[in-house]
Amino acid sequence: MRYSKYVLFGVFFNVLWSACSQQKAELPAYIYVPKVSVASKPAQEGSGASKITDVWVYLDNIFMGAFPLPATFPLLATAGEHEIQLFAGIKENGIVSLPSPYPFYERAKSIVNLQPNQTDTLLPVVLYKASSKFAFIEDFEGTNQILRLDRDQNVNTKVETTNQNAFEGSKSGIIELDTANFII
Repeated sequence: MRYSKYVLFGVFFNVLWSACSQQKAELPAYIYVPKVSVASKPAQEGSGASKITDVWVYLDNIFMGAFPLPATFPLLATAGEHEIQLFAGIKENGIVSLPSPYPFYERAKSIVNLQPNQTDTLLPVVLYKASSKFAFIEDFEGTNQILRLDRDQNVNTKVETTNQNAFEGSKSGIIELDTANFII
């Protein structure tokens, strides 16, 4: 009986020990994306300023996730060259709970040489898709301004050009409304 306890203990120990995996865990490679920039043609597409809030990542055409910018994320893949596609993400209609890849930007593609436990930095630049259409471009800089026309004939509700608080360039547009003149 005493002998059978040792045999039973030995069998139990061997089963437990053989269930332990001897494989080492793979180490991921890391990608750091501090921001996504927009390269626009100002005369045809307007400003390159954007509010890109996250990046949507595909590795070899497989979705890896969406990450808020600046982003550092792991990629578990074999060492070597891989294609990474980055889509510029926005908050749809400004709503934080509705992240979405911006449909008017092309994706940025790169070939990365992934190495375990190594971080590569990518600085993606996206372009507008060729199919994007712009109804008008207004920068308030020239004399042919679209928003200068006073359609409601109310002199108190017109767009005026000013040199103050220009976002880009030297001029901006301003509209002053009050309770008596609240529609333009």
